[in-house]
Amino acid sequence: MEITKEKTNCKVLIVILLLIMSLYISLRNYILFHFILEIFCVVIASSIAILGFSSYSSKSNSLVNNIGIAYLSVAIIDFFHVLSYKGVNIICSGANIPTQLWILVRYVESISFLIAFIWLNKRINKSRIAIVYFVFTVASLYSIFFTSYFPDCYLDGIGLTKFKIISEYVIIAINVINIFLLYKNKQYFETNIVKLFAQSFIFAIIGEAYFTLYFDVYGIFNALGHVFKAISYVFICYAIFFENIKAPFEKALSNYKEELQKNLNLSLNMCIDFMTGLYNRMYLDSVINNIFVSNYEKTILIVFDMDNLKIINDKFGHVKGDKAILQTVNILKNNFDKKNILIRLGGDEFLSIVIGSDEEEIKARLASIDEDLMNRGNELKIPLSISYGIAKYEGKIDKDIFLKLFDEADEEMYKQKAMRKKHNSFIIS
Repeated sequence: MEITKEKTNCKVLIVILLLIMSLYISLRNYILFHFILEIFCVVIASSIAILGFSSYSSKSNSLVNNIGIAYLSVAIIDFFHVLSYKGVNIICSGANIPTQLWILVRYVESISFLIAFIWLNKRINKSRIAIVYFVFTVASLYSIFFTSYFPDCYLDGIGLTKFKIISEYVIIAINVINIFLLYKNKQYFETNIVKLFAQSFIFAIIGEAYFTLYFDVYGIFNALGHVFKAISYVFICYAIFFENIKAPFEKALSNYKEELQKNLNLSLNMCIDFMTGLYNRMYLDSVINNIFVSNYEKTILIVFDMDNLKIINDKFGHVKGDKAILQTVNILKNNFDKKNILIRLGGDEFLSIVIGSDEEEIKARLASIDEDLMNRGNELKIPLSISYGIAKYEGKIDKDIFLKLFDEADEEMYKQKAMRKKHNSFIIS
């Protein structure tokens, strides 16, 4: 909650600083101020157009696809507005034509959003829409520059015309409707995108309101209108960026992490013995094939083999035999730390990988295992005992050393089992 509040405060501070800086530049050199803000907006509009057309072949009917087509017209008309602005003197020298272009492009922008929201879930022919925008843009520019069909918006000595003022209020009304349609269709957008578009429309509305008040094209109300338009474009840019780049990337990354976790869980399950919950032979193969270089001073391998499982199975049944395995596993777990690795090699054979323990400690654990098995066997009235072999190595360890240790421990285990069988005929491997 605090992080969100800090981000909001940071955004507000940035907006205030941009507002102050822009107004300062407008007081020093209004033509430069207007040129910077309008070119900034043209660049954003062009970027949105590029994003829209880059996904133009997509069958999806996303808002950006549809708006991208419109923003090419917006960028072109706004660029002509910059070149024709009073004082620039590149295309014309008056204030009427740039004001006409302003009203034209604001109509195009607001109505395009309105149409995009209405057609959000409808299949449209994007090629035809692109042709319509192209023809409309060319015809509108021609009517402004070469005919008198487009209504006047600014008259020298009089100021704004009724058409221009009424148009600003119409554009404001359209943007209010756009906010309503945005929230009506909010289920199709990320929450952040809805907020960003809403903020963009709100700043656009504020800007249009200021454009109904100015008399001088270099005045403070005109400057404020341009500043709020630029702020509106910042929010549009971020919303488009979030929808087309950030959000899909985060979604793809999230899907990748989920898939990776599933694969890890699957791999882990494949390496777990279903009956005992210990690691299985597949896990041991993975350890051997990807053996790490250890800096521990001592590595000890202990190979275990239950002595009397065949007798238990033959005399008491396999259910009792499975219970004997589980009892043995529990005793092994209780006598080894979690940092030590226990592996079921198969059947009644187990392996313990102990790192960093001394030999006396291991002997004490093994003695405890023998005692616990004997006591538990007496309780269950089954012959529980286990043979084991130990191999140790001090220093760094690699795959070859690990395999050699395993063979040594396995050989020691069979020696102990043979010795136990020799002294106790009840023990059968």
